[in-house]
Amino acid sequence: MDAVYISKGSGVGAIPKLFEAHGIKSKRVHLALVKPNLCGYYPPSPPLVGAVLHVLEAISDRVVVGDTDSAIHHAEDMFESRGYSQFAGEKVELRNLLRDEVHWCRVPSPHAVAELPMPETAVTCDVMINMPGLGTHGSTTLTCASKNLFGLISSRRKFSEYHPLGIDEVIADVCKIIKPTLNIVDAGKSILMGTDALSIDVVAARMLGLDPSKVEHLKLIAHDRGLKLDEVDVGSLERRVSP
Repeated sequence: MDAVYISKGSGVGAIPKLFEAHGIKSKRVHLALVKPNLCGYYPPSPPLVGAVLHVLEAISDRVVVGDTDSAIHHAEDMFESRGYSQFAGEKVELRNLLRDEVHWCRVPSPHAVAELPMPETAVTCDVMINMPGLGTHGSTTLTCASKNLFGLISSRRKFSEYHPLGIDEVIADVCKIIKPTLNIVDAGKSILMGTDALSIDVVAARMLGLDPSKVEHLKLIAHDRGLKLDEVDVGSLERRVSP
């Protein structure tokens, strides 16, 4: 089962089953990273984050819930205001990823930048759970799974440094070097969950009444795979799964 689309009510309770279906519960994990849209406008709900952490704590030696500062928010403040501070514990660390050592990662055939600074946790983790919310965005039209990965860039001045280069192009470059193990989208009354961020974003755009072909970074990511957007497989996202 590559991807599912379920109601929020049943979805939170179904998280353990869905992790198992994606093969994540079958292996021991040294380091797991949960990357919520912490400093943006659409953070995942605490119950959903908590359900994910419950599974990861059982199979991981160490779990980090991490994000970088935005131009207007500090990650430490947002952990508190978003209600995530309750999750800090013996295994779970809430971390501002700007505190990490920076790894400069080469981007193959880049659209905008040949190298991107990434936090060590994102580069070295065994499992990455990408947890955006779903919404529209003034610069990128859609903010969802792919856009959330832009927040990993190790700079507090991401807006001034990378937006002038073409934000959609930079997102596509990030997606060349960062591959989440699983994407779990808080879509209000629904949850989208799957291994492929592009497939999820195509469905997410349609949920908002947006034409995916109008979302430039989705077209670029598809092009990098040698595909057109209408060739991206999203059929499995139409299935309903119950716990």
